[in-house]
Amino acid sequence: MTDSKGKVTEFRAPDFTEDPNKFVIHRMTCMDCHNRPAHQFQPPGDAIDVAMSLGRIDPTIPLIRSNLMALFSTTNATVTAGLQRIASSLKASYPKEPKVETVIAEAQQIYTNNFFPEMKADWRNYPNNIGHMRWPGCFRCHDGQHKTADGNQAIGASGCNDCHIILSQGTGPQAHQLFPQGKTFFHPDPSSEGTDPDCFFCHSANP
Repeated sequence: MTDSKGKVTEFRAPDFTEDPNKFVIHRMTCMDCHNRPAHQFQPPGDAIDVAMSLGRIDPTIPLIRSNLMALFSTTNATVTAGLQRIASSLKASYPKEPKVETVIAEAQQIYTNNFFPEMKADWRNYPNNIGHMRWPGCFRCHDGQHKTADGNQAIGASGCNDCHIILSQGTGPQAHQLFPQGKTFFHPDPSSEGTDPDCFFCHSANP
């Protein structure tokens, strides 16, 4: 990092022990963080949740989300094979479900939009590192591990409130309370209280 006075500060990850002069130093650009300018490959969970919220997949169908997650996590040789697997598997799992054809159609559309096995392209091959919810994203560098040689400085900013101003959080009456100056983030899961885990450890794109 070069500041306005020309002072250079070097941060290194602990596993890098080479001489930087042996390498071509990459100058960061917008695309190092904002890396999805065009087609996005949605992770299965995100695509299913959107379809459910829009009423395209009935969430009351027993185990429909987990069954779809399993189908979308299966590697197929071709798009055609994937579409056939979706249809045959859902019909076998829900032989008496009147809405199964609607679910099949939506699941096949999700697959068509996000999976290209012939090109080996899906969410597993092309992570979306904008943010930090599903993939490391910002935490690739802002992890507290990149430090100066003397260890006195580190690239931090891994806390929620370092970047986010939380105006409201919670359910019911809590959600109606606004804090213009921001409030300290709390995790909905009480077991996470007192910890500061990176979101993607639990909210991974991988099922």
